[in-house]
Amino acid sequence: MKKILRYLFFSLISFYFTQLIYFPFLLNREALAVFYLLAICAVVTLFSRTFFKVIRFPSTGFGFLVLNILVHSVAIYVGEMFLLKYRVFSLNFPKFDLFGIIQTPVVYLNQYTSIILFSAIYCLIFGFLYFISWNKEIK
Repeated sequence: MKKILRYLFFSLISFYFTQLIYFPFLLNREALAVFYLLAICAVVTLFSRTFFKVIRFPSTGFGFLVLNILVHSVAIYVGEMFLLKYRVFSLNFPKFDLFGIIQTPVVYLNQYTSIILFSAIYCLIFGFLYFISWNKEIK
């Protein structure tokens, strides 16, 4: 029970900070549209590590991070197709110039790249929170 609450709490924190950083979703007028998106992220996060352990895929490390980003991206895309509560749109980042020292080009992201970027930010924040709360139990 403690592990489930920890995952749900970390999912909520990760989703909140990801929403502040990058949120490529156009929500319907319903108030529950964000809740559906949060529920998809929380459920996938809760079951992904266990699912990967069962089918003997990496459940830790960089391989797990890549697979987790992929699974989150697919879940968000399938949720968009079937729930019809939100829509992912493409984002364009303008050229950025910081005092003439740092210059970035214009970046155009399509719908799928936006989903992958959102999933990557979410999974990285969740992974960081999971890492700092992890403790090895002494047997």
